[in-house]
Amino acid sequence: MALAESLAPAEAPSAAGGSPAPERVEPVATPAKAGEAPPAKKKMKLRWRTAWIWMPFLIGFFGQAYLTFVKPMMDGAS
Repeated sequence: MALAESLAPAEAPSAAGGSPAPERVEPVATPAKAGEAPPAKKKMKLRWRTAWIWMPFLIGFFGQAYLTFVKPMMDGAS
């Protein structure tokens, strides 16, 4: 009897009193075979590698255009 209890997986009682939640099984990544190279990373295009330079200027341009042209038209309409 003690041997059967030690071989059986222990089930912790759930807080709600119902059946315990099913365990989540994560897929196991298969190791790369010998001689195979890992998949290459996709190279980013130039416009996204340099976005930290030009994106703030673009955002500022559209923000200023909104404040200069669109907002006065909206304020004048009401």
